Amino acid sequence: MTLIVQKLKSLGRRFLDKQSRILIKNSSWVFLENLIRTVLNFTRAIIIARILGAELYGTFAMIVALCMTTQEFFNFNLGTTVVKFGAEFKADKRIDHLTIIVKGAAYLTLITAFISIIVVTFLTIFFYDTFIKKPGLSIFVIGYAIAWSTYYFDYISSSVLRLFFRFKLNSIIRIIMSVIEFIFIITALIIFKRNLTAFFFAVIFARLLNSLIINIVAYFEFKDDLKPETKFKFSELKHKWKLIRNFTINNSLSRTVFNVINQGDVLLVGILTGAVQAGYYAIAKKLAYSILRLSNPLTNAIFPQLSQLIAENKTKEIKMMIVKFVRIFSIPSIISLGVVFMFRKEIINLIFGQEYLPASDIFFVLMIVSVVMALSFWNLPLIQSIGKVGLRLITYILALIIGIVASLFLYSPFGATGIAYAVLISFLFINITFSTINFRFLNIGESDK
Repeated sequence: MTLIVQKLKSLGRRFLDKQSRILIKNSSWVFLENLIRTVLNFTRAIIIARILGAELYGTFAMIVALCMTTQEFFNFNLGTTVVKFGAEFKADKRIDHLTIIVKGAAYLTLITAFISIIVVTFLTIFFYDTFIKKPGLSIFVIGYAIAWSTYYFDYISSSVLRLFFRFKLNSIIRIIMSVIEFIFIITALIIFKRNLTAFFFAVIFARLLNSLIINIVAYFEFKDDLKPETKFKFSELKHKWKLIRNFTINNSLSRTVFNVINQGDVLLVGILTGAVQAGYYAIAKKLAYSILRLSNPLTNAIFPQLSQLIAENKTKEIKMMIVKFVRIFSIPSIISLGVVFMFRKEIINLIFGQEYLPASDIFFVLMIVSVVMALSFWNLPLIQSIGKVGLRLITYILALIIGIVASLFLYSPFGATGIAYAVLISFLFINITFSTINFRFLNIGESDK
């Protein structure tokens, strides 16, 4: 075993530069977490799709998309704010200020979560038929909105765990949460089959239980460090409110627009083409985007590393790391796309069954999107590290407009596949724009040395 580890380290030193090795080391626990969660989520999606069938699965996907897309507008992503400013307070040993920002984030999240539930309830009461074609599921739309709103709090707890470098604990909790969710949902499906009532009860209960677990663990983990029971005045941070407010708004708007692009496509497919096509699109997306579970740890781990390298003016090292990663992963990515193109129908038939064969072309197009995003995992963190958050927001808004316009032109001749093409156009625009800005910055940095 020791010999194998030494051989792997030797190969790492041979093919990867120092910064690439640091990145892989920092993201190791998140890699393990994402790998396990990917297997569980993917297996769960297969079982759900096969048992429910295309129409019921499409209806479920539409309800999820409606809640997630709508509630994203009220998600301020305050966990990022906690990490950004909490790191400064932690370094200055101002635990009182850190406690204030965590409590402030929790209070604000309580308000925004409540508002998001009210908005989904309003849409369900007055526009249900516009989004959901199957009657009698209103109560489950509202129930799922309540359950999904707890994610706002989960993100804050998870961010505090990462802020204190509890990556291992954070990953273990999230793995346990995925296992619990898998067991509840699959058990309900096996026992009650195509009974949507039992299925939604299991989904909602599992989500609420998962949220309870991570927030209780985070509370007891940090109750002595943060002293949440101690009363601190929010006015103590009034000199920071402008910075906190501006960062939160810019970051929140950018992420919200991106998530609307990334999550609203299923909703758009359902509205324009119906629940069955939404079902095809949802399973194709689930299958194609599985690869992103493995690249997300790199995105999370590279951000602080890039920020430090830029502060040290080491643009040459950044460029070398990016080029090496792209070169290493581009060849297997191209090969995988070729394999998917040739066997896309066989893959869909083998995994989901013959009923979902119409999803094969959608799967291939979204696989291209997935590969583009995976190869460009460094783009967004570098944009954030060089401070181009305003440009990030503008790029996302333009990409959203381009995607909607393209969808309206392409859905009529190509159906759900046309909307997949529109998503591909949007993500190509985002990553080409970000790459151009990033490499211009890196090249200028090199020439200044």
